Amino acid sequence: MSEKRNLPPVINLLYTHNPFYLLSTCFVIYAIKQAFQPESGDYLDPWLLMASLSGFTLLSAVTAFVVVKFGKVWEDARSIVLILVLMFLAISVSFDELLNLHPEQGLGLLMFGFLFSIVVSEGLLRGLRIRFPAVYRIPFYLTLALFFVFPYYVSPEVTGLGLTPTRWRLLQFPMAAAILTLSLMPAVRFGSQLLKENGTPWKWPYYPWTIFAFLALAVVGRTYYLNISFDESFGPLSAMYTAFGLYHLIPFALAILVLLLEIALVEKKPGLLKRVMVLVGLLPVMAIPFRMNDPIYALFHARFTQTFGAPLCLTVYAVGAFYVYAWMRGIKQAEWGLSFALLLGCLIGPETTTLSRIDEVNWMPLAMLGALQTVQTIRLRSSLRGIAATVLMTCVLVILTHRSLDAHLVQTIPPHLILLGIMFCGFVFQDRAAYFFRKLAAISLPILAVATAWTCQSAGVAEGWLALYLVGMTTVPLGIWYVLRDRWYLASAMINVAGGSGGMSWMGYRFVRSEFGARIIEPLLYGTAFFLIAVMISAHKAGAFDRLFPKRNHNGHGPPPEEGPLIAGE
Repeated sequence: MSEKRNLPPVINLLYTHNPFYLLSTCFVIYAIKQAFQPESGDYLDPWLLMASLSGFTLLSAVTAFVVVKFGKVWEDARSIVLILVLMFLAISVSFDELLNLHPEQGLGLLMFGFLFSIVVSEGLLRGLRIRFPAVYRIPFYLTLALFFVFPYYVSPEVTGLGLTPTRWRLLQFPMAAAILTLSLMPAVRFGSQLLKENGTPWKWPYYPWTIFAFLALAVVGRTYYLNISFDESFGPLSAMYTAFGLYHLIPFALAILVLLLEIALVEKKPGLLKRVMVLVGLLPVMAIPFRMNDPIYALFHARFTQTFGAPLCLTVYAVGAFYVYAWMRGIKQAEWGLSFALLLGCLIGPETTTLSRIDEVNWMPLAMLGALQTVQTIRLRSSLRGIAATVLMTCVLVILTHRSLDAHLVQTIPPHLILLGIMFCGFVFQDRAAYFFRKLAAISLPILAVATAWTCQSAGVAEGWLALYLVGMTTVPLGIWYVLRDRWYLASAMINVAGGSGGMSWMGYRFVRSEFGARIIEPLLYGTAFFLIAVMISAHKAGAFDRLFPKRNHNGHGPPPEEGPLIAGE
C-alpha cells in the first residue's frame, strides 16, 4: 500500500476508507431498479435483470481479487467484500413480484442467485486464500439460503394459502434467522484464536463478525420487505399497511444478545457484558404496539394476542429466561435483571398490550421473586434480602386476600407481618444491617400499636379486644428485653404501657363520667395523676431508675468508680 499523502483530514479519511465502492453500488442498484420497472406494461426479461445484478456482483468480486492479489490493498478489499454481501441480498429481494406472477420462473431465478452467491464467495475465499472455517461458513451459507428460499415458502401464488396463514408464515422468517444466528455458538466457543491466522491483516472481531453484522441488518430489512411483498393488504397506501411490527424481530434480537453474551464471557470483555445485560432489559420496548392506527397491524396484533398472548407479556417472559440463562453462566448481575423481569411480570399479563392497560397485579411473578429472595437470604445470610422476601410475600398475601378480608384487617395485618420479618431478620442475622433492623423494630412497635388501635377503633372493634391487643404489643418487647437485655425494647414497652394506660384511662374516664358525672370523676382523676407522680419520685429516690439504666464509666462499661477525697488526708 502506498504511503499516505499529506492531505486534509476529510480527504485523508475518504482516501483511507474509500467509500466510493459503496456509493457506486448504491447508484448501480438504483439504476437497475429503475430500468426494470415497467411503466407502460411492456414485458421485461427477468433473466436480463439477473444478468445485470450478477454481472455487477462478479465485477466487484474480480476487483477485490485484483486489488488484493496485485496491490495488497486489504482496506479496500474489506469494503468490497461487504458490498458483495449486499449484492447477494439485493439479488434475493429483486424477484418477489415475479414470484407472485410466475412462480416457476421466479423459483429458477432464486435458485440461480443462491448458487451464484456460493460460487462467487468460494471463488474469492479460495483465490485469496482467506480462512473461513466451517463453524462460520455453514451459518453464513444457511443464512443466504434463507434469503433465497423463504420467498417461495410465503408466496400466496405458490402455496395457495390465504391472507392469515401467509402472515403467520411471514412471522417465521425472523425466527428462522434467530435459529441460524444461534448456530454460530460453536464458533463463539472456539474463541478468537480460531482465526488468529486467517490469511488477511484483518483482526478479530472485525473479521469475520463484520460480515455477520451486515447479515443481521439485512435480516431486519428483509423481514419488513417480505411483508411489503407478500402481505396482500387493501385500502389506501396498501403497500405500507402490513402486519409487520417490531415485536416480530424480538426473537432475532434475543438470539443476537445471547451470542454477544457468549462472546463477552469467552473473550472476557466486561464492558460488552454490561451493555448486553442492559440491552436485554430494553427488549420489552420493542413489544409496545406503536401502530395501532394501522387496521391491518391492529388486526394481526389482536389475533396474535388471542393465540399466543400479548407480545409484551411474551417478551417479558423471554427476558426473564435470558437472565436465568445468564445467571446459570455465572453472571451475578443477572439476578437483578431477573428481579426486574419478575417485577414487570407482576404488571403485565397475557392480555396486556400496553402499560396503560394494566388491570390488576399478578401475584405469581411476585411470589417467584419472593421465593428467589428467600433462597438468597438463606444462602447469603443477608438481613436485607430477608426483609425484601418478607415484603414481597406480604404483598402476595394482600393480593390474594384483599377481596375477602375486612378493610381494617387489610390495613393492619400486613404491617404486623412486615414488622415480624424485620424483628426476625434483625435478631437471626449478624450483618451490619441487622443491628439497624433491631433498633427499627423497637421504634416501630409503639408506632404500629397506636396506628392499629386507632384504625380498629374507627372500624368499631370492641374495646376489650383493643385492650388485649395493647397488652400483647407490650408483652412482646418486654419479653425481648428480659431475654436479651436490649434497653430499646424496654423503652418500647414503656411507651406502649404509657399509651395503653392512657387509652384505657380515657375509656374508663368516659365510662365513669357517663355513670357518675364530671363533678366526681375530675377530682378523682387529678388525685390519681398526683399519686403516680409521687410514686415516680419515690422510685427515683430509691434508685430504681439507676438499676434500670446504669450509668457508664469513661470506658463505657459498668458503674463509675468511686471518687476519693479531694485533699490528701481527708
